[in-house]
Amino acid sequence: IEDIQMKVAKIDAAIKANDPKILQMELQGCIGTTVNQGPIEIARVFLRDLFDGKVPSKHENKLRLCFKELLKKSGDALKRNRQFIKKDQEAYQNQLEKSYHQCMEYLKPLIQPAPLPANQVARQGQSPARPSAGEMSVTSPLV
Repeated sequence: IEDIQMKVAKIDAAIKANDPKILQMELQGCIGTTVNQGPIEIARVFLRDLFDGKVPSKHENKLRLCFKELLKKSGDALKRNRQFIKKDQEAYQNQLEKSYHQCMEYLKPLIQPAPLPANQVARQGQSPARPSAGEMSVTSPLV
């Protein structure tokens, strides 16, 4: 959870820094092809059961929401980076966008509105099938 939160914080800082080199470095670290297995592998290992529809535990849900935020920030960073790039960086930008979409496709089942963790259903008196208002699905800003 902390690793994904750190990636979110770094990419958010890179967006705010308005420095194309830092932004590209952080994008590469989050969604680049050489490390694309990072977030996907973490999801595969720690959230495997959620892909099969299991109701997430409190910690699984927190990690799931971290991935959702990582993808949102990565999409925002890609949009910002598109404004920075020059003609000679077009292929690099396209590769980052392709990696982003691959990561998004793989993680999509996790970021769709999900049932509340079992320990929160009784506390909030909600049906597990009804997502909260903050649990709306993330869409790619590039579509």
